[in-house]
Amino acid sequence: MSSDWQQTLMGQTPNHLEPLTQTATPGPTVQATPSVATQPVAAQPTPTTQPEAIFPEPIVSQVQPVDRPSTQPVVTPTPALEQLPPIITMVTPHFLLGRAIKGGRFAPIGTKITVWIAGYSSPVGETVTYAPSAPGSMGKNYEVYVHQYGAVLSEGSSLMFHIGNQDTDQVYPWSSGGTTILNLAVQ
Repeated sequence: MSSDWQQTLMGQTPNHLEPLTQTATPGPTVQATPSVATQPVAAQPTPTTQPEAIFPEPIVSQVQPVDRPSTQPVVTPTPALEQLPPIITMVTPHFLLGRAIKGGRFAPIGTKITVWIAGYSSPVGETVTYAPSAPGSMGKNYEVYVHQYGAVLSEGSSLMFHIGNQDTDQVYPWSSGGTTILNLAVQ
């Protein structure tokens, strides 16, 4: 074999192939078998093995993942809510009263009004609406006491309000013994 030989692999000439040694043994040969066809069949090329040939690693293009909007909803874990401890009767509750408005009108009679503190599974105060024309109502249709539960509330703790199952997005600070007129509204 001459020193200026070339070998191609998939249409390319690798630059780091080394010449075969003269002791390389050819691979098995396949004998042509007679065919039923009337035309002579050409013999298939004989595969050979080249134990010392070094081929380059194949080039695999890197495909970057495409950001697509997820069709699955994203589930945000909700922290576990705590149970309220028992009411402390020696602490004077905060008394709130006012108008509960739903959709621009007084909430229907019997609509539940609840007062919440963040992190707890139960409201710290609840009542139902009454007729605003009731004697002594002064145009108000709810009143609720917010009691101290264990040490859950402290002066200024943020109270949150719901009319029915809708959050009013209103926050008011708790005060032991306080009395507050607070009008609540939802759509």
